Amino acid sequence: MQFSFNSIFSRLAYLGAVLLIGIGAVSDAAAQKESRGSFRTVVLDPGHGGKDPGALGKTAKEKDIVLAVALKVGEYLKKEMPDLNLVYTRNTDVFVPLDERAEIANKAKADLFVSIHANWISNPKIQGTETFVLGLHRSEENLEVAKKENSVIILEDDYSTKYEGFDPNQTESYIIFELMQNVYLDQSIEAASAIQQQFEKRVGRHNRGVKQAGFLVLRKTAMPGILVELGFLSNQDEEKFMMSEEGQTYLASAIFRAIRDYKNRFEARSNVNVNGVDSGKGQSAKGQDRAQQGKGQDKGQTASGKEQTSTSTQSQATGQPLTSAGAQSADKGKAESATTATVQAPSTDKIEFRIQVAASTTRIKEGTGPYKLFKEVWEYKEGNIYKYTTGYSTTYDQIAAQLPEVRKVVPDSFIIGFKNGEKVPVSSLRQ
Repeated sequence: MQFSFNSIFSRLAYLGAVLLIGIGAVSDAAAQKESRGSFRTVVLDPGHGGKDPGALGKTAKEKDIVLAVALKVGEYLKKEMPDLNLVYTRNTDVFVPLDERAEIANKAKADLFVSIHANWISNPKIQGTETFVLGLHRSEENLEVAKKENSVIILEDDYSTKYEGFDPNQTESYIIFELMQNVYLDQSIEAASAIQQQFEKRVGRHNRGVKQAGFLVLRKTAMPGILVELGFLSNQDEEKFMMSEEGQTYLASAIFRAIRDYKNRFEARSNVNVNGVDSGKGQSAKGQDRAQQGKGQDKGQTASGKEQTSTSTQSQATGQPLTSAGAQSADKGKAESATTATVQAPSTDKIEFRIQVAASTTRIKEGTGPYKLFKEVWEYKEGNIYKYTTGYSTTYDQIAAQLPEVRKVVPDSFIIGFKNGEKVPVSSLRQ
């Protein structure tokens, strides 16, 4: 089948516009969430189910394994954290559409959404666990995982209309995720990293890392969300492990411990990103520790019987100002930043405010993403995350006046602040 450039461009423009509307709904839901320091609700999402078996091993079905593991995670949570509100998207072998899974999480006002899956690839030698957060894929391998998990929508009635023309098997459909500004990226990466560390040091799984890709089930959730791949059903050893009672117990224990650790850190800091203001807290730990391999002798210890603690480096804003060649001028018809100030790095002797419009675990190329949307863009790196801002002011009132115009382009953009060249909570600069 032949496609003209104009028809493809028009399709992408339409999908991008629809995505921005969807992001706005997520942003509004986030803003309406009660500002609180407690972690109250977790949603566990066993993937697939019912008429959708998911990935298939020689004998195992993904839907059965992930349900068994999710129920075990729930048992740990109810026993060890009885005050926690636990919600399942399914707790039996039933089919639940992807959009309904997100709706369940949003209605529950969850503090964390954990979607549990098992992987498959044509190479039977590949093994290991990986955890995904929402974003644009940066490799063909990540794209293929997203295609596999998103393909379930084909089993839904009138899926093309429901998902606004999104085709899970067409690469161009995934370009829309390049425009996505995920206000929960930091927290999602933090939760994903905690799970990967637990898989590695307590269960002895090969750590394939935290990755980004465009998953529809994460797209409309108004809270930190992750998609966990427990292992590869295409690998005979991992299939056997995931089918076993012992393997499921270890995997569930690792996920439980990661949720518990994430909850403890969540409650140790203030909520962020409420009403368009970033508290400056809650950044993800820098990098992942390489914990020792080997399955723990029990669910609470490593093979050596010793508890390992992760180390982290304090996040700092280390970005450099973009040159005139780096700042992309908007063409006619494209949105421009509401500011006319020169893009510059934070000063070391005054308070400054900016508007964050994008974040990514990998560097965004000039001429793409936010560079296409705004006349002036400043990049800085915080921990392992590249962040992109537009607008500039030394007073909060001035930057707040610019925010509505920026939100016409990126609905979930928000204000951040700097003092002495370092990012700080905006609330501390307004006192």
